[in-house]
Amino acid sequence: MKNIYILFAFMAFSFINAQSIPVTFENGNGIVLAESFIGDSGVTVALAADPDTSGGDHGQTGKSTTDTTGAAWQNTQIFFQEGSNYADFTTNKVITFECYSTVAFYGLLKLESSLNGQAPVQTTFQHNGGGWESISVDFTSVGANDEFKKIVFFPYSTSTAGTFLTQAEIDAMGNFDYYLDNVTADVGTLIATPAPTAAATAPTANAADVVSVYSDHYTATATTVAWHPAWGQTTSYEEFDLNGDGSDVMAKLSSFGYEGITFDAMSITSETLHLDVWSSDETSLKVFIDNNNAVTKTLTTGQWNSIDIPISDFTALGVDITAVSFVKLESGTWTYPNGTSLIYVDNIYFHSQPSDDTVITFTVDTNNSPYPSAGKDNVVINYSQNGWGGWGVTLVDDGTAGDSTSGDGIYSGQLTLPKSTGAVEYVVAVTGSDDGWSGWGDQSGASALCVDTAGNFSFTTGANTLAQDIVLLDDVSGDHWACLTSDAKVTVTIVVDATSPDAAHPQNPDAATAGSTFQLAGRTNLNGWGDYGIVMTNTNNVWTGTIEASFYANMEYVINADGPDNGWAANDAQSANANGNTNFVVNVGTSDVTEELTVTAENADGNWVVYTSTLSVGDVEVDLTFNFYPNPVVDLVSLDARESIQAVQVYDLTGRVVLHKNINATKAQLDLGNLQKGVYILEAKINDQTAVTKFVKQ
Repeated sequence: MKNIYILFAFMAFSFINAQSIPVTFENGNGIVLAESFIGDSGVTVALAADPDTSGGDHGQTGKSTTDTTGAAWQNTQIFFQEGSNYADFTTNKVITFECYSTVAFYGLLKLESSLNGQAPVQTTFQHNGGGWESISVDFTSVGANDEFKKIVFFPYSTSTAGTFLTQAEIDAMGNFDYYLDNVTADVGTLIATPAPTAAATAPTANAADVVSVYSDHYTATATTVAWHPAWGQTTSYEEFDLNGDGSDVMAKLSSFGYEGITFDAMSITSETLHLDVWSSDETSLKVFIDNNNAVTKTLTTGQWNSIDIPISDFTALGVDITAVSFVKLESGTWTYPNGTSLIYVDNIYFHSQPSDDTVITFTVDTNNSPYPSAGKDNVVINYSQNGWGGWGVTLVDDGTAGDSTSGDGIYSGQLTLPKSTGAVEYVVAVTGSDDGWSGWGDQSGASALCVDTAGNFSFTTGANTLAQDIVLLDDVSGDHWACLTSDAKVTVTIVVDATSPDAAHPQNPDAATAGSTFQLAGRTNLNGWGDYGIVMTNTNNVWTGTIEASFYANMEYVINADGPDNGWAANDAQSANANGNTNFVVNVGTSDVTEELTVTAENADGNWVVYTSTLSVGDVEVDLTFNFYPNPVVDLVSLDARESIQAVQVYDLTGRVVLHKNINATKAQLDLGNLQKGVYILEAKINDQTAVTKFVKQ
């Protein structure tokens, strides 16, 4: 039997690359090819069965095969890894091992990589070619007095340590195999994982000039950042907390061959890529931001290396920097497939040289408005820093100023201001020859000032770049055309009436399931159908929920009647449109939207079938010159229109008039506080025509 014993106990993962003494080459002993069992300068190695089939007990062994075309100093290395121990030669200077060969040879045994700095020591041994032989090598005479973590076997030695066979002598011997097993020495000090004792130098780049990927010093600018993508690498990744308090966390890459950090694709406009790297044993690092072209940097071991790579170094290699989605790091010294080194990485970011200016890019989406048009065919920006003295920026659609027939309807332009400027207000106008390019034309024409619902738009300088994205709506707000920032939202309210006496499940769709909890919730294509993004609340079996959607979105949705007790089963009481058993769709426009659904029956699929009320937004033509807000309503609501509102009436869903009021003005306010909670229809008479909208009273 092999002499196997336990030196100390670790968690299982700590043994992945850590073989222990004696080295037995059995599974679980920690030997990993190309990491802790290495062939060098011509020798190839493998883990192999005992070559002696006459009944020996060596089990799995370490096989080495020489190559006469390789170097005379070709060798086999046993390299003790982190989590195992040094071989101790401070007291007992003897190492023993078993070696199998059918070829007689002199070997050189060398001890390297000492704990306390002793230079390598070496001496010879002899194998007689008789199969398995037990060999004992004493290093007393060569002065061994330290602990070592690398044991090296040279098979083409002479009997004199440090000299090797000539090429003619090697050719005469030919290629041959030798096998190692039960390599034993005194157990020395635990080989601790090398690690930095201090953090990398804190970055000094101005945050406004930085696009941060991975750093404790900057708020992340890159999005969806993740280490260790599925690239087939053998590198082990983990987070290393230097101080144990989360104040300085970095990436630790063990068995480092190559590794990456990914993020959502972005165009690199910065001038430099920065990263900090510490390693105990890696001397060269390749850095990629695409799949094929690397910039190589030299590392100094045992200290932090602050690396700055000009982006021009990448573009000179042909790298496309318009959609960069990762930073890949690769050892400059490794051999595929297994990495052997260890590095720590921190502060990965792109940065530009400090600038005194902020560049503001404006975009105005006009696709949902009838303007600009002939005679009113420019989109312009006026801002407070020019004293409101004129149109400071004329925006362009695809490079053709003043031509509303070309381009994609997205007008854009830039303004550069000193970073010290601070807060700036601005307005957008659609203007042209019909109003003398004033931008202050008649509302019923096209030229009108465009402001946010809360007042003028604004930004604050300080960053290198800012983006101001605006949507011009086909609507009027007060005295101006309505404009909104592109991230503004519309509230969609969904009301489900489950009180119908002829419904398949009029009160409680899951009441028949013992112990279940009934609940309604909504899923939409806005959240990828991934969760119940619409939370429904119940009042007398009328369920109400809201969700925010982008302007002009096409929102598809379903309502599920289910509950946590039965796992929100997808086909258990899922709503469907009675017309075709399809999902519901609402087109989100320029004002809040209410969808009303009413339970009817259960279909053959077991779905809870509902239909959309005939007075829903989808069935009522709403005049966009008429605004009603807020919706849902608590008490007071405001109305405004381009022309005089003659009168308004409010109906409940039975058709009963619950309010009538004469107005004869373009603006009015109604007190609806006395109405019961529910869904109502408001009808406004404007210029002898009728406009209708729906609202929810809370």
